[in-house]
Amino acid sequence: MKFKVGLVQMVSELGNVKGNIEKMLNYIRLASSKGCNIVIFPELCLTGYYIKDLVYELAESIPGESFNILKEESIKNNIHTVFGMPERLNKFSEMIFNSLVWISPNGQYKVYRKIYLPTYRIFEEQKYFRNGSHPVYIDTEFGSFGLTICFDVFFPELSRYYSIKGCHTIVNISASPNPSKKYFETLLEARAIENTVNIIYVNAAGVQEGINFWGGSCVINARGEILVKAKYYEEDFVLTKVNLEETVSAKKNRPILKHLNKDIFKIIYDYLNENNFY
Repeated sequence: MKFKVGLVQMVSELGNVKGNIEKMLNYIRLASSKGCNIVIFPELCLTGYYIKDLVYELAESIPGESFNILKEESIKNNIHTVFGMPERLNKFSEMIFNSLVWISPNGQYKVYRKIYLPTYRIFEEQKYFRNGSHPVYIDTEFGSFGLTICFDVFFPELSRYYSIKGCHTIVNISASPNPSKKYFETLLEARAIENTVNIIYVNAAGVQEGINFWGGSCVINARGEILVKAKYYEEDFVLTKVNLEETVSAKKNRPILKHLNKDIFKIIYDYLNENNFY
């Protein structure tokens, strides 16, 4: 089995939801015309990343106005659409999440709320967003995909969970600025190899509030090989086919989970509790 995925390394205009949606609609149509089964956009692409206090004005509930527009286009073009947005729990709530939305061609959807929120140096996510509380994966006609956002990739236990649950591919949508480039390029390959899963990484590009996003969106197979990579620092659209038979073969050749020691997880958990780590 194969699926074809389009990676939209989009430059979002800060705060311009209407303009960003129009660009997304055009890319959905383009991806569909190229025979893609899935089209994926970056983290918070709907609003731009550095919206700061504007988040209180721009966050939307799901379903909501922007969601409904993108859902209609996904159904019309018979394509899975994945994107990032600030999600308000409901129209009356003050709780806002940094969320990934996966819309299927039949209109069904899943929402993953970013668990690990970076709050240091140029990052202020805990100031604006509430942490998600659990992993989310989606079952499709192409198998199961684990969902992550940006900084989540630094925490291997999340990717390991998806691997144990039988996900063949982990999606990471991102708004990673230039200082993080080396870390992400290293960790993305590591997550693929240590779990024998495919990694689909879609990063933002362009400059927001003086911060340069490095792009470099890519698909990495279960052997750690890069199948396709977008340009650095500029908007780009790339696509590739992922052969799931090759994923099965990689797992047979290097059966990582066969050697997993579940007792290690308990040791870590007990240590963190005993030492008041949190």
